Amino acid sequence: AMFRVMKTVFDAFGAEQKPVSVCGEMAGLPLAAPALAGLGLRKFSMNAACIADVKRALSRTTLREAEALARRVLDLDTEEAVKDLLKNGYGD
Repeated sequence: AMFRVMKTVFDAFGAEQKPVSVCGEMAGLPLAAPALAGLGLRKFSMNAACIADVKRALSRTTLREAEALARRVLDLDTEEAVKDLLKNGYGD
């Protein structure tokens, strides 16, 4: 549900050409970063200790692949299913 809410926010702000950033724990999760980018997030704010891992996760995928991942995430109904997809698709 959180990814669906974020997608709605990203789309609304994008339609108005307003920037959106996500800060905190979720922005610093390497497993979530590609899906967030696929949803339209372009500004990540995180603890400095997370930057290298998030950068590495984002560098392993294209924007097109991230968008496809985001579509798959949006189709899932449970947090467990989302975590499984992210771990299997982008985990180390």
